[in-house]
Amino acid sequence: MRLSDRPTLEHLIAKTGLLKHEDKALAPRKGAEGPSAASLALCLVHDVLFAKRGISLPKDHALHKAIARHLSACVRLPGRAHRAD
Repeated sequence: MRLSDRPTLEHLIAKTGLLKHEDKALAPRKGAEGPSAASLALCLVHDVLFAKRGISLPKDHALHKAIARHLSACVRLPGRAHRAD
């Protein structure tokens, strides 16, 4: 991921409410160490939008389903990202 993409991706995540609505799917498991929910969401949204093959998870994986639920909002927003809120 290019550093220049990060603010745009963070904007998309905030506007779609991904972290708020998918907190259980994105949170690390109890007792397990892993990336924060924000870092994981950032990586997954980047893969959906920029990777050739999208998210490299099975379609029935909980994380894939969580991102897929918000995919249409992520795709619609980039055209509106230049407008001020």
